[in-house]
Amino acid sequence: MSAWVDLAAELGSVPASLQVDADLLPEEGTQLFWLDGRWLLGGEQSARLGLQDEDWPHLREACALPLHGRAPRERQVLEGIDEWQEQAQPYQWLASHLGSELAQAEFQVRQEHRHQRFLRPVLALVGLWVVLQWGFYLAQGWHLRHEGDNYAAANEALYRELFPQDSKLINLRAQFDQHLAAGTATGQGRLLGLLDQAADALLAEGAQVRVQQLDFSNTRGDLSMQVQAPGFDALERLRERLIAAGLAVQLGSASREGTAVSARLVIGG
Repeated sequence: MSAWVDLAAELGSVPASLQVDADLLPEEGTQLFWLDGRWLLGGEQSARLGLQDEDWPHLREACALPLHGRAPRERQVLEGIDEWQEQAQPYQWLASHLGSELAQAEFQVRQEHRHQRFLRPVLALVGLWVVLQWGFYLAQGWHLRHEGDNYAAANEALYRELFPQDSKLINLRAQFDQHLAAGTATGQGRLLGLLDQAADALLAEGAQVRVQQLDFSNTRGDLSMQVQAPGFDALERLRERLIAAGLAVQLGSASREGTAVSARLVIGG
């Protein structure tokens, strides 16, 4: 048996089970099964043999009844068989039955080694999943960093539109707060207050909504902005965000200019 197991290992496989072929025959009467140029003898009796045609007459009287034969039609030549059957797939039919398991003691250890070999593809799949997940996190991090850079660029562009006199931009938030503090008691303070309230709504759309023109009326206390967006839905989102910020909002009729939409937006007042 060790030689057979070693041969199988040399061929690149380890047996999942070790059983005698004749022991796989059904335990009903006597079973004769033609396989690989010989007859397998099994059944109720304890004997498990491989024999040729000429051996059968010497064994027939000692076999339990009934006598079942399984063979191709041209090999149904044994005398005294009570029932003959053909098997289209003899190896598969035989392997579908169970016999006495011989993979024990030292051979059971080899069986455990086989399970370890089966774990290798599983571990390889787990490793591949880890690599793919790691790649996903890297791609996600790069995407978020890229989006952050876009928002920062949009914030800077908006600030420079509002305060073109500031040639140096060191800390956008701090400089914006300075403008708010400097103009609290003036019309500019009112303007900056409105811009501060509207800033979140404008920046939420990123670079999609662009401010083309600003007009502030100190008398009415409102801020008029000519804005350009890629579509009417972007303008509607901007209006809803301004209302949610507590501002009175009037959205003028929008007109399409090429691939963009332009509209006049009045807040405050």
